[in-house]
Amino acid sequence: MPFVSEEKVVALLNEQDRPDWDKLLNHPSFTSKWVVIFLSRSRAIETEAIREIYQNRELRRHYNIGLAIVKHVKTPPAIALAMMNTLRWGDLLNVLRQPRLSGMMVNRGVQIIEERLPRMTLGERVSLARRAVRPLIRVLRTQNEAQVLRITFRHNYFTYEDAMFVASYPKTSTTALATLAQIPKWARLKDVTRALIVHPRTPNYAILPLLKGLSQHDLDVLKMDPRISVYAKRLIARLTQDKSR
Repeated sequence: MPFVSEEKVVALLNEQDRPDWDKLLNHPSFTSKWVVIFLSRSRAIETEAIREIYQNRELRRHYNIGLAIVKHVKTPPAIALAMMNTLRWGDLLNVLRQPRLSGMMVNRGVQIIEERLPRMTLGERVSLARRAVRPLIRVLRTQNEAQVLRITFRHNYFTYEDAMFVASYPKTSTTALATLAQIPKWARLKDVTRALIVHPRTPNYAILPLLKGLSQHDLDVLKMDPRISVYAKRLIARLTQDKSR
C-alpha cells in the first residue's frame, strides 16, 4: 500500500478490498481517525487487526475508536463486552439496534443503561424512552416519572404482556398504575382494566373511568373478586344503580 499523503491514505482505506493494517499503523502521518475509517470496513478487516487495535492503549483511549470496535461485526465478544461500558447511552442504543447482535451483547447493553438511569436527567430518560429498543422496555416500564411512563406505554414495543405486568406486579408504583389507566389503548382491554382496578396501589381517582368502560356483567363479576377495595365496590354499586334507573 504505497501511502503518499493523508488524502491518498483515506482513499485507499475506502477503496481497497483489504487495507493493510501494519502499513497503516507505520505510516509517518498516522492519525487515530484513520483507525475509525479502517474499522468501518466491516467485511474487509481481520479479527487479529481488531485485537491489535484493542491492545494498543493509546488507540483504545480514543472514544470513536472504542465505539468502532464495539460496533464491528468481527470484534471478539470478550473485547466488545469489555468496551461497552465506555460508551455513551445514545451510542449504546445504536449498538443495540444492530442486526444479529448476540444475546450477551444485548443483555450487557441493557444492564449498563439500567445502571446509569438513576444518574440520567429527566430529559435524558424521556429521550431514552422515545428511542428505546425492545429489550429496554422492561426497564423503562418500572420507572416512576409520568413523562417517561407515558412515552413508554405508548411505545410500539410496549406489548399486552408489558401492560399486564405493570397492572399486576405488586411493586408497581402508583404513578405507573395511574399513567397506564390513562392510556386508552390499554384501558380498553378488560384484562388490563380488571388488574388495574383490583391492584391495591391504583389511586382512587383512576378507578371510576375504568369501571365506566365495563359492562354490567363485568361489574357483577368484578365485585365478587376478593381483591377489590371497598371504594371500588361502592363505585360499582353506584354505577349499577344509575344503570337501573
